[in-house]
Amino acid sequence: MKITFRPRTLTTHSGTRRRSGTSVCLFEWNDGGHFPVWARAAAEALTPVARVVLAASDPLIDQLSDLDLETYSLGSPRPSVGRGDLGPDQTPQRLAERELHLLRDACETIKPDHCFHLFTDPLLRWWLREDQMPAPMTITIFHPMAHYPAVYGAPLSPRQRLQAAYLEHKLRRWRARPDAHAVFGHDSAAVARWAGGRGATARWLPDPVVPPPREPRPGRREGCVLYGAIDRRKGFDLLVDAIALAPTDLRLTVAGHLAPSIQDEFDHDVTRMRAVGADVEVDLSGAEAPGPADVLIRGRCAVLPYRPHLGISRVMMEAASVGTPVVGPTWGPNGQLIREYGLGLAVDPKDPVALREAILELSEDPQAGSAYEPGLARYVEERGGAHFQEEVRSAFGLTGSRPSCQRTRVLE
Repeated sequence: MKITFRPRTLTTHSGTRRRSGTSVCLFEWNDGGHFPVWARAAAEALTPVARVVLAASDPLIDQLSDLDLETYSLGSPRPSVGRGDLGPDQTPQRLAERELHLLRDACETIKPDHCFHLFTDPLLRWWLREDQMPAPMTITIFHPMAHYPAVYGAPLSPRQRLQAAYLEHKLRRWRARPDAHAVFGHDSAAVARWAGGRGATARWLPDPVVPPPREPRPGRREGCVLYGAIDRRKGFDLLVDAIALAPTDLRLTVAGHLAPSIQDEFDHDVTRMRAVGADVEVDLSGAEAPGPADVLIRGRCAVLPYRPHLGISRVMMEAASVGTPVVGPTWGPNGQLIREYGLGLAVDPKDPVALREAILELSEDPQAGSAYEPGLARYVEERGGAHFQEEVRSAFGLTGSRPSCQRTRVLE
């Protein structure tokens, strides 16, 4: 059954039916990973002060069905390598053109005052070929990297330098469009560099609030935790190499989403770690999996064995929210933030000895994490929490609240 949009009216306290004030369309074709986190946070920030319509894939609409939202179905989610459903003819260009077509249709149907596109990185090149959209557009860029060498001392390959310069060029052109309202960036250092540019305003998008654990705090923490996307890009094999170096009774919890492409390799790697005595608990229960806070609060540290990683780790904020120090990479913004705030230990994950020693240092001593508690708390206070709500509302000039109304989903 297709979920479609139909204009609705809201009921005021006096019983008079009327439309609400400012309307915002939240657009998210993706599903899985942290996409539902950002969509939920944006919806929760805006629904008290605006009429919000969620234009999203059907699985994402279902995941956010508890919220007071109108919905507009985009059908199946964007195909993804991570889910293993990317067909051979689904090139980046074709996917971008399909998403832009869905975006235009949604705006023409919903007729919002603003449209907030929640993940724009893979579309920007082809967006510039589009005619003006039917609504003022706000976009989100998660992976700029032109500033990495100067700000983070992180070298880029020749190919990365070209990609970085091209993204900045595309963004300057996008900001000059008549339908461009604002651009959000998750990396505050990149936003600071964009702030002096012309056209659409540049704004920082902080991390959303991390939901607290659903279960009571465990009696004691044990070992380390790997949480999130499990694939080569996130360095799972580097963690395995470090643990399998020598016998150990380390307790390791692995939870999150496994890339289909490494299923056979994953099973072998778990066997390797258990063969040296590691106590490995695996929780890949998908939709029924515990939340990040429930997992990360169990460990004495969270390990982020990332290869050179573009963007800022959400898991780092999730770990900080429950006072769990991290073992993370030295490279890029994640390494810089670990050092700046004192979130844990930064090492080169490609060095198995250094990675192993850092993990054991934090996981074997029950008191080792206490030294990082002030930095973890400061990180949450300065880069998360209510800042997300404030920044999102401010982008659309929204304050105050709107009358409550019943949630409506129209089926046709």
